[in-house]
Amino acid sequence: MRIDETSLEDKIDSLLSRLGNLVSTTDEQKVEFETLVEEGEPEEKLEKFLHVLQLEDDEKVRCIQEEFLGDLEVEPQETLGS
Repeated sequence: MRIDETSLEDKIDSLLSRLGNLVSTTDEQKVEFETLVEEGEPEEKLEKFLHVLQLEDDEKVRCIQEEFLGDLEVEPQETLGS
């Protein structure tokens, strides 16, 4: 297991920035969670999921899951660019 010394705040800020870039380069207002996962390792998925939940708690993103056990989509809130 690899130890990453990047701070939690830096990781969350990086994820939010990446989300903003993904949305700004497409016509979509939201991004599938899987798009935010780079390597696909279970540990990374869990870490990113926890970061997304923190961003939702901070009201910086909105999580959308239209059907039970369906794909999770993440939508940045309008204040992201402000």
